[in-house]
Amino acid sequence: MVRQTGKAALSGMLLAAALAIGQPATADERAASSSMRTIASAGAPQTHAGAYLAGSLALVESDLDAAASFLSFALAHDPTNPSLMRRTFAALLSSGRLEEGIDIAARLLAIDQENQLAHIAVALHDGADGDYTAAADRLDAIERNGISRYVLPLLEGWALAGVGDRDGALESLGDLRTENAGFRPVAEMHKALVLDLLGEDEAADAAYRAALDLGRPLGLVEAAGAFYQRLGDTDRARAIYEDFRENSPQSMAVDAALERLQRGEDPMPVIETPQDGMAEALFQLATIFQQEGASDLGLIYVRLALYLNPELSFARVLLADLLSDRGQHEAALVVYRATDPNTPAGWSARLRAAVSLGELERADEALALLAAMAEEQPQRSEPLVELGDLQRSMKRFDEAVRSYDDAAARTPQALEDDWIFLYKRGIALERSQQWERAEVDLLRAVDLNPGHPHLLNYLGYSWIDRGENLERGEAMIRRAIELLPNDGYLIDSLGWVYFRTGRLERAVETLEQAVELRPEDPVINDHLGDAYWTVGRRNEAYFQWRRALRNAEDRELVLAIEKKLADGLTDPGIIRGAVSRSELEEGGENAQPVAR
Repeated sequence: MVRQTGKAALSGMLLAAALAIGQPATADERAASSSMRTIASAGAPQTHAGAYLAGSLALVESDLDAAASFLSFALAHDPTNPSLMRRTFAALLSSGRLEEGIDIAARLLAIDQENQLAHIAVALHDGADGDYTAAADRLDAIERNGISRYVLPLLEGWALAGVGDRDGALESLGDLRTENAGFRPVAEMHKALVLDLLGEDEAADAAYRAALDLGRPLGLVEAAGAFYQRLGDTDRARAIYEDFRENSPQSMAVDAALERLQRGEDPMPVIETPQDGMAEALFQLATIFQQEGASDLGLIYVRLALYLNPELSFARVLLADLLSDRGQHEAALVVYRATDPNTPAGWSARLRAAVSLGELERADEALALLAAMAEEQPQRSEPLVELGDLQRSMKRFDEAVRSYDDAAARTPQALEDDWIFLYKRGIALERSQQWERAEVDLLRAVDLNPGHPHLLNYLGYSWIDRGENLERGEAMIRRAIELLPNDGYLIDSLGWVYFRTGRLERAVETLEQAVELRPEDPVINDHLGDAYWTVGRRNEAYFQWRRALRNAEDRELVLAIEKKLADGLTDPGIIRGAVSRSELEEGGENAQPVAR
């Protein structure tokens, strides 16, 4: 079965949400809360037990500010309950209301000295107040196990730098490098940043060179470029910026730095205080966690980073991304729009704001924003790609093709080898009845990424449905199922292969399995109805078609099902003589083609 895939919204599971920590929420962010805030404004619930239940539900729904409000109400009526205290504290931090949680943190530590979350929150509060001695002492006292083995060396290193303990700071960062070789680039970068902040130019130069040899993330590029520019080594600074732009042609992150360099303006240091260094470290950790699929940890650390430095524009974009992943599109939109468009992250924030507008079914606003951005930067393709994505989601496939083609005309080298772009344009082309072009794009995408199950499925299913390349199409679908064996859409595709090629008993069996995996999907139920009808199980066919009709939203599908309910399946669409060579070799029970 052909199915467009997207990033699934993450559920705000109670435990994961209860561990999140964050920056102070703005009034706009709190106003963006969902249904549970509506309940709160209506004055319900009135009891602390009701508030506790409502807060727990809000956590499950990822409505973090509502959860904090409800649980705070419950705690006010039961202030000595340790479990409720922990949950309320965590909810306050997860919603970004750290200042409100500090008093609870102190109460928690009085009864639970092992609560790392409370220790870290208090230490960061000390750092935000400039008391790096207290922060360093508290961080040093926390037991280093689990994820804290990577977090604490960075935070303590910056706290020690704040009290002027240069050797202690470098030793702490060295502990991180020793703990896990994979964190060596992070440790080397922060060694350079610490030495830069302390004014040790010669040592910082050596440290920056060592860090750049290990990789060139944006934060390091910005810091190193600014360092060399301040030293007067503009050639090295320019080379660092241009190397980043060459390797990330779609990014505008260093454009402003290059413009300053051209004007001869000396930039400010990226890290001006140890507090900034802590924030940068936490943001880097958040990025790593997100990339590794640990989005709950990513949310924790990006919230921490923004508490310490609300001006970290890329951290704000990451926060909004994580909120969007949890289905909190209104809250994400607030954060995207609050990102200064003149910062390096401003362009990315506007693009993502358009995506959030689309998710909120405010398509006209999204289309207008993307069109304006495409006009502002006529050399950039990203607004047109996002425009094509939005039009495709709206089933305006002809328009999507035009947007994708315009994008490819702007940056042909960047997009001709981008399998995701080719996959998306191939879908739009196929749906707009431009199969020859669609096939070219999809084949090229498979060549570039032969192990993506849904891409394999899309091309294989399209071939089968058109009666072309049957063996190769079936092989692609089987390979996709090997990669995702419990995906109902892929199982449906294989069932549809069996149906279209006349292997009807196998079709019924496989489509029944697909329906078990995706019981509400209208297309899969429709396919099973067709298979039942063709093998003579008419009552079951009518049942499946009615079930499909209840959930169908696509107008063409609705009309097709209604016709079958009225007239039966008049043309099963079985391909004459289509049984594959492998099936004939197997000697299966349906080896003979079934005539129409």
